[in-house]
Amino acid sequence: MVDFDKFYIDMTDEEKAETIIEYKDKYLNKIQILFNMINYCFYNYNSIFSEEELRQIKNSIEYLQKLQSSLYNIFNGVFNLQEFNKVMTEYTNIEMSLRNIIFKVYKHDLTDPSNFYSGEKF
Repeated sequence: MVDFDKFYIDMTDEEKAETIIEYKDKYLNKIQILFNMINYCFYNYNSIFSEEELRQIKNSIEYLQKLQSSLYNIFNGVFNLQEFNKVMTEYTNIEMSLRNIIFKVYKHDLTDPSNFYSGEKF
């Protein structure tokens, strides 16, 4: 579990909540960016993934939508710091679980040095 309190170590819970709410768009965008990136990978690179990886990507996309919805509810209702921490911990877990998939896309798009010829784009 990620301890988000370390980012706000010298603040009271009320100050933490105020600061988080002040930057709520950044937290919502963080989830949206990962959602967009994984969605892009799913539709544009699906041929490089195994069935298991495609299933993981699809499940992650669906789960990110749920997390984003939960975060909207947290920010639009009575703010609950524990619920916020729970959502962001779950987000971090998804992000970590997708690193190999993101790396696979990155590796796929790299030019193989053995296929590089002088004067051509690398």
